[in-house]
Amino acid sequence: MLSDEQRLHSDYLRVNLGFGDRRVADALGVSYYTVRNDREQKGAPNQIQLFDEGTMKDYHHLVVIPDTQWPYEHKPSEAALYEYLSKSQPEHLVHIGDALDLTSLAHLRSGPPPARRPHLRAEIENGRMKFRELVALTPDALTRRFIVGNHEERLSRYLEDNAGEIHDLVDDILNLSTLLKIDKDWETIGPYHEGTWAGEPDGLWLTHGDYTAAWSAYSARKHVDKYLCSIAHGHTHRLGAHFRTMFDDTVLVGYEVGTLADPQTTPSNGTVLDWQHGFLDVWLSVDSPRFSATPVAIVEGGFAVQGKHYGS
Repeated sequence: MLSDEQRLHSDYLRVNLGFGDRRVADALGVSYYTVRNDREQKGAPNQIQLFDEGTMKDYHHLVVIPDTQWPYEHKPSEAALYEYLSKSQPEHLVHIGDALDLTSLAHLRSGPPPARRPHLRAEIENGRMKFRELVALTPDALTRRFIVGNHEERLSRYLEDNAGEIHDLVDDILNLSTLLKIDKDWETIGPYHEGTWAGEPDGLWLTHGDYTAAWSAYSARKHVDKYLCSIAHGHTHRLGAHFRTMFDDTVLVGYEVGTLADPQTTPSNGTVLDWQHGFLDVWLSVDSPRFSATPVAIVEGGFAVQGKHYGS
């Protein structure tokens, strides 16, 4: 058997350097069988810890939800994401805009005829229910933020065009977050084109999005060009990532975060829809601008993250 001093040395080698039984035996100058039998008898830990706990950084989990355009959500993809939220319990949740389609307020040229449109009251009530569902799924979230998109702007634009006398009430009783009754649980970031840092400033900027380019990641590149920072945006309904190293060796990245809208039911003017279902999974340092982000594709209602499957 090992002496107390040898046992302390062997534990140090295992925990801090990841040594196995043979390397511990060589370091202590004893036989392999002595080390193995001693470990088995005293139940020494076999787990390897490669880093001292003092060097480990704390990170928070953020999930960025893309354009849902309720009531035209793609139900299998939404169900898969909801399962992930329920099981992973992220500390932060951001809906990046176009949560509601607001078809009832769409221009005639960009939406179905009035007789086929949902009523505004029905769209608002459905939106309330959906935001409440997200709160129920993440009861312990530290923050929940909703970024206004161009579809939410339809309310302000409609009032400006058709009821200018009451347009000034948009920032008061006609505020969309007030109509949706989400003020208690969600911080609303608006108007359209505004954004927020995902964590610490100068890390990852979140905004709904200004551009729609021809192909995946092209819009992400245009947003990096405009904002000159790392950025995640919706609006395009595509998944994509664009990386750029600046002259000072800073690496910027732009992400398109996909969509949860259903291309078969969402009003689209009959165009071919190059959309991808998905979302953005992010880990944020709690004390620096560092982050790690992964676009997650939802294919046929399912996806895998860290070796676990969610959805159908």
